[in-house]
Amino acid sequence: QFIRNDIKKQAKKGIFINSEKDVRGGIDFYITSQRYMKVLAKKLNKQFKGELKISHQHFSQDTQRSRTIFRVNILFRLPEINSNQE
Repeated sequence: QFIRNDIKKQAKKGIFINSEKDVRGGIDFYITSQRYMKVLAKKLNKQFKGELKISHQHFSQDTQRSRTIFRVNILFRLPEINSNQE
């Protein structure tokens, strides 16, 4: 819910959730802005203190501008809560 609310605030800047997919262990969000996705990941990590991994993956080559296009994958896991601890 934190991610959905934060992205709704950014709608004026053209940042939206393209799609959501339920996967084993969580939800995958596809967001329109790579730059904002990194900012959001840092906000999540600051708010919830979980595990954060950011990786870049070669996607294709822009032949007109001779540039490499990357996709950014961000993994955020909440810390496990152990009910045996007091």
